[in-house]
Amino acid sequence: MTVVALAEMMMTIADTVAALADTAVALPVADMTAALVDTAVALVDTAVALVDTVVTLPVAEMTVLAEMMAALAMLPA
Repeated sequence: MTVVALAEMMMTIADTVAALADTAVALPVADMTAALVDTAVALVDTAVALVDTVVTLPVAEMTVLAEMMAALAMLPA
């Protein structure tokens, strides 16, 4: 998995958490459903899996990925 893919996953998680928070604020407490809680649990599980993936990447691979990210950053927008 590349750093770009990891970053995209992290952005997706952040966007989903923000949408979940907006939904929770908009809903009265009585209307909070099990599905909303299940979604929050799934997001936490995804975040934990993402951290596990980053932690288990070998240092050499992380160095290569960092070099790739640096090269991508130099490309014109």
